[in-house]
Amino acid sequence: RHKKEFQGQRQNSCEGMVLKKLISRKKLIHITVALAVGGCIVLNTYLFAPETDHVLISPPFTFEAVWPSIKAELCPDNVPSSEKFGSVLFNLARDELGVARRESTKFRSFYQRSFDGGILYLPRKIETKPQGRAFIYLTVWKCANNEINGNLQRVFRNNTDGTVHEYCYGEDCRNFEDVLDDACIVTAVRDPVSHFLSGYNEFEYRTHKIMNGGPSPYANYSLGDKDRFKQFVTDFVLDRDQGKPDETHREDPVETHLGKEYYNIMHMNSMTTILYQLYLRDKRKLDGYLQPLKDLDTKFPLFMIKTCPNLPEEFGEPWAQTNRFAHVTSNDPLGTYDASKAVWAEKGTIARVLCLLSAIDYACFDELPVEPFCKKLYASDRFVERILRSSYF
Repeated sequence: RHKKEFQGQRQNSCEGMVLKKLISRKKLIHITVALAVGGCIVLNTYLFAPETDHVLISPPFTFEAVWPSIKAELCPDNVPSSEKFGSVLFNLARDELGVARRESTKFRSFYQRSFDGGILYLPRKIETKPQGRAFIYLTVWKCANNEINGNLQRVFRNNTDGTVHEYCYGEDCRNFEDVLDDACIVTAVRDPVSHFLSGYNEFEYRTHKIMNGGPSPYANYSLGDKDRFKQFVTDFVLDRDQGKPDETHREDPVETHLGKEYYNIMHMNSMTTILYQLYLRDKRKLDGYLQPLKDLDTKFPLFMIKTCPNLPEEFGEPWAQTNRFAHVTSNDPLGTYDASKAVWAEKGTIARVLCLLSAIDYACFDELPVEPFCKKLYASDRFVERILRSSYF
């Protein structure tokens, strides 16, 4: 019954029982995992408790049973574990596409590299100390950034008791380090799949004239063609014609085609890049994030005041003239947005790939409802085993 020996000091309380790593005389039996919601799961086929011979839970798993443990691995304590799982998720995506796995640093660009954008508001200083906490809105491209950024600048600049500084959190704000440690930091996010689709639409709008007819396979399909988006995702995941990202926003030195446009590709990057950079630089975390991106003229000011209560009360008043910050790509001028949405609606291979790439986002921004189609994939035996097994073996 594979209940012969026990190894290691890891113990978890699971419905009143003490569980340990289980080992067989012949081969290692996958670890049992205690879930935050209670109950137990197994990574392979069976799970045994030390004092019993009966199976507690066996596949098929349910999303509700496994997601708390998966979420804890992908984003422990709200810090994305992209260095550990980024390559795992990209290789699972390559499995879906039926191509060989490969060692690649592509995941680092997608999960860890963010644009140093945002707004810093510094309250009025009394002598040498600021009166109240500083406020930072961190940019996440394709998450209503134009509307939020434009309105915040207008509101902040109308307030004479503070100063406004753009392109924070980044090098441009290094001279404000004395107040950043205690700053209230927020952002706004959306469903990660829809974020990728919107980012693709933006990428096409900005690059199609120079990309069409080039060596990247996707660029040989017509704009607005579903097959163009399918091939783009394939090229993206396969790391085909991808340049090596550097630490600047200048053109990549590697002479590749799609890789030269990595700055525009950043519109599709994981929203967790800002979480990664925050923790990497200063061991900081967000104070809060807003979702969904609806009724921002009233909901974002209220969210801002509730999350950062030391801000002036007038910052909580509704915004006006929000439509003037609408983005040109919102109207889908090239038909690329509709094409990508149609591919997602097919719920085929490309949709599964998008779910895999989005797993860390769902784990870190856990107030976002997980797409039902993605739930099925995250509860699959193969996904559960690959993610949780990677944590222990």
